[in-house]
Amino acid sequence: MAATYARFDNLRVKDPKAQKVAVLLPVIIFSSLDKTKVAAFQERVKQISGNDSLNAKYCRDLQSMNPPGYYPTYMISQAYMIPQGTPAPGMTSPGSNAGDDPLVSPFDAPKAWKQAVDEYLKCQKAGSH
Repeated sequence: MAATYARFDNLRVKDPKAQKVAVLLPVIIFSSLDKTKVAAFQERVKQISGNDSLNAKYCRDLQSMNPPGYYPTYMISQAYMIPQGTPAPGMTSPGSNAGDDPLVSPFDAPKAWKQAVDEYLKCQKAGSH
């Protein structure tokens, strides 16, 4: 489910640097987990992707949810930071300049949520529409 949220955030954040955070998150998360937990997670993903009815259930569950309403600070702020946590040279924090909105506008959240769910879980293949 977290990957679906990250995909949704990629659709609503303008900056391609910010969008790369979604690729790094699994690396960060999995590198801190015990190998047994990572293997169990990977096995569960295989079970879901190999089971059309289970995948269709997850598709229906996520499609029935409202799009996320939080502000994707985790994604936007990381595009402007270097590893030490200070702004990169020549960069200002997002939104610090007048009219500097890091989010796509106009943005159709329900349409983007459906797209994120469909793309991540391959819902059309699962027959959940």
